[in-house]
Amino acid sequence: MDQALKQLAANFIAMPLAKAAFKHDQQYFDGLHDPDFYLDFTDEAISLIEMDLAATKKQLYSKYHLDIKRIGKTTYKWKYKNISGVWSYTPEQLKDMTVRVCKRYLFKAVGFKQKRASYMKFVPPDV
Repeated sequence: MDQALKQLAANFIAMPLAKAAFKHDQQYFDGLHDPDFYLDFTDEAISLIEMDLAATKKQLYSKYHLDIKRIGKTTYKWKYKNISGVWSYTPEQLKDMTVRVCKRYLFKAVGFKQKRASYMKFVPPDV
């Protein structure tokens, strides 16, 4: 397996974890006062992850014929051509992979659309 394919596989593994992290954050921020800005921001990041995950999945399966299945909390089984194996990660490795993906999608989500309106009504006080 070449390095580009390994990176694609790592993204395939980390993207669902990043999506779950954003959804977990949204549940936490939903109980706070006026969390709308962050919720819209993470909604955009989640939708970008979903689009890229679908494209990555399509590329892995149709172009490379690499099949990856999660078999444990930190273990993934893969099959590529006539070769198969198991990738095991430590929780720290998965966390680092997830943080990198989260950062990448937070930078991509900068041009998000404001769906919730409470923070758009904010008027700063006169100074």
